[in-house]
Amino acid sequence: MSSSQIKRCNLAIDMYKKGLYGTLIISGSNVKNEYVEAEVMNTYIRKRVEIPTILETHARNTFENFKLSKKYIQEQDVLILASQTHAKRACAIAKQFFSDYGCAWFKDLKPKHIIREIVSRILYIKIEILKKLGRY
Repeated sequence: MSSSQIKRCNLAIDMYKKGLYGTLIISGSNVKNEYVEAEVMNTYIRKRVEIPTILETHARNTFENFKLSKKYIQEQDVLILASQTHAKRACAIAKQFFSDYGCAWFKDLKPKHIIREIVSRILYIKIEILKKLGRY
């Protein structure tokens, strides 16, 4: 597991213990290697605490995380768990799927994560502009 996956799992555990959600949806497929992110993270969490979970194992990015999880969430409130560098973009994408959401995050100031997020934000902005112009 990556350090950010571990931090996200620990954040999920902390937020659950504080009573901020009832069911955890863990979303993510095997994008970077043969391990399905949702399954690996679920195993990590279940070794530490019993949390009701739903696994979504097909999403390959943040947009798909929300799109594919929407069928489980429907119109319920959503708590997004993310890194500090990813939280703003995640919330911007969440607007397209959920009417009521919040975000909790962990500090993550690794240069490679910051650079990846900057590139991802630029791509996100480009896609949003193309949508408004009717070209996407």
